[in-house]
Amino acid sequence: MLAIDASILSPEPGKPEYRACRLTASDSIEGVEYINAASDEMAARLAAMIANGHGIDLWDRTRFLGSFPPLHVRAAGAKG
Repeated sequence: MLAIDASILSPEPGKPEYRACRLTASDSIEGVEYINAASDEMAARLAAMIANGHGIDLWDRTRFLGSFPPLHVRAAGAKG
């Protein structure tokens, strides 16, 4: 018989569980990365760094924190 420890499946109550959802060009979810961060601000900085060739939507459980476009989109809008 297999025993499952629920603490592995569920994070501590009140503790953030950040997820960075990688998006395709058509805004479908291609994959999910879990981010270990101490605050929303740190999670947002890390999500912005991994938004390389894909857009990223950042979530803390069911709370939407923001969208980060791919780097090539941000670079096109940058002023030099």
